Amino acid sequence: MERSHVNPHVVLLPYPLQGQIKPMMSLAELLASAKVTFVNTDHNHDLLLRNTDITSFCNRFPNFQFRSIPSGLPANVIRSGLTAKDVFDAMKAVSKPAFRDMLISLGEETEQRQRPTCVIADGILCFLTLDVSKELQIPLLTLRTHNASYSWIYFHFPKLIEDGHIPFPDENMDKPVAGIPGFENFLRNRDLPGTCRVKTSDNDYLLQFFIGETFAMPLKLKPP
Repeated sequence: MERSHVNPHVVLLPYPLQGQIKPMMSLAELLASAKVTFVNTDHNHDLLLRNTDITSFCNRFPNFQFRSIPSGLPANVIRSGLTAKDVFDAMKAVSKPAFRDMLISLGEETEQRQRPTCVIADGILCFLTLDVSKELQIPLLTLRTHNASYSWIYFHFPKLIEDGHIPFPDENMDKPVAGIPGFENFLRNRDLPGTCRVKTSDNDYLLQFFIGETFAMPLKLKPP
């Protein structure tokens, strides 16, 4: 029996900060020969509409569309005054069900061959996308928008904690860090992500969050 061809439809979901949105947008443009849906929060979508010539952009990429979901944060709140926990808790409560509903609506409003076939999400949004993609049976890929070295370090956070390298105070930033394969003899405290500079590792929300999100990423192979 001949298989029917399914045109790819990629849905991209960046973490709602400019430093994460730009790399995800660059990836989206590379994929724009397929159907692409780029999802921002409502707040960032409004900024995009005010600062981008959407008509010109869509003329360049006719298979590209923008959508938005609520972040769960009040529209008038100053984003710079929020903690990471504020953002993550709001997104889990509000953005997660909104993203699920949006994926379902994309499947209902388009032809069979244009339904979402893949989700590419920021690697620190597994708490939002992993359960939804499994439920709707849409393959999920994750993208960490920082460099690959940081991703490798994050995978070794538990070992760094076990060996006593994390947490560490701001002094002695040139102290060598051992225990990460490939980074022997040159990694220092100052080269570690800022999330390592905490008083305690057990009770620090952001550090534990990044560890959880790193190991939740859907990878076929993970470091020991």
